Amino acid sequence: MMIIDVYELIGQRALVSRGVARRIGSAVLERLENDSVTEPLALDFTRVEAASPSFFDELVATMGELLGESKAGSRNTVIFLHPPESVHYTFQAIGRGRGIFFAETAPGCWEIELTTIVRN
Repeated sequence: MMIIDVYELIGQRALVSRGVARRIGSAVLERLENDSVTEPLALDFTRVEAASPSFFDELVATMGELLGESKAGSRNTVIFLHPPESVHYTFQAIGRGRGIFFAETAPGCWEIELTTIVRN
C-alpha cells in the first residue's frame, strides 16, 4: 500500500481550506505518476485533529479528477486512515451528495471508491 502522511505533507493539524486539499491532490498525482505499481493508495490523517467540510469536499473532488487523469490505470480506490472522528458523519453526507459511499473496512479506515465523482 502506498501511504501518504497528510500531516508530514501539509504540516497542519487542522485542514480547513480548499487550497490545502488541492495541494494534497497535486502531491498524490506526483506520487502516482512516478509509481508504476497499482497498489492501493492511502492518505494517513493520524496527526490531523480536524478537517472542515469544504476541505473534504474539495479533496474528494480533486482526488477523483486526478486519478481519472493520471497514468494510475485502474487505481480508483483511496483509503483514508485515521480520519478525524469528529467529522465522520459530515464526510459521509458530503460523499453521498457526490454519489460516493464510504465503507469503514476497519476501525479508523475508510475505503472510498472514486469512480462516480461528480464535480459541481
